[in-house]
Amino acid sequence: MSRRRLLLCAVLFAVLTGSPVPVEAGDLPPRNAALLILRALAYDRKLKERVGSEARVLILYQAGNQPSEAAKSDLMGALQDAAREATVSGLPVRVTSLAYSDPGSLDAALQADRTAAVYVCLGVTSRASSIAQVTRHHATLTFSGDEDSVKSALAVGLITRGTKPTVLVNLAASKAEGADLDPALLRVAEVIR
Repeated sequence: MSRRRLLLCAVLFAVLTGSPVPVEAGDLPPRNAALLILRALAYDRKLKERVGSEARVLILYQAGNQPSEAAKSDLMGALQDAAREATVSGLPVRVTSLAYSDPGSLDAALQADRTAAVYVCLGVTSRASSIAQVTRHHATLTFSGDEDSVKSALAVGLITRGTKPTVLVNLAASKAEGADLDPALLRVAEVIR
């Protein structure tokens, strides 16, 4: 294993096993979620062929839904802060957001840009199946903090179990979205087969 991959494993392990942070079930602090998104993208061996010259992360939220808008703002800020300090597989990171209204609007956004990942905020997770159809068409990896949407349709979940951050990987969904996740990530994640 290369030194870079060992370093990424160490950072991912540190985030996953770091000091307990008291949170409600399923809620991962935005800073931890941002770091895990970027680390998980770095474990995608097909990332560069899927995205080109930058790793774009699109955050989907529901306009008018206060918790969804707050989650979008918090995660967007945390991702932008993390992106200033790091790249993903040598690619700069760009973070954008979209108020999700229907699959057509998501399709248009993904068609305009080669997007590395879509994070699905609360308020939109009930539409995980229709979102996954679009992201699979565009080879875009999905993330969410909602365990049920990952079990049913999305690729990667970022949740807590008690006070421990946990990464869930829906292996079939991640492959359908064009990702090839390194076994080093799968060893530290809960894998849904």
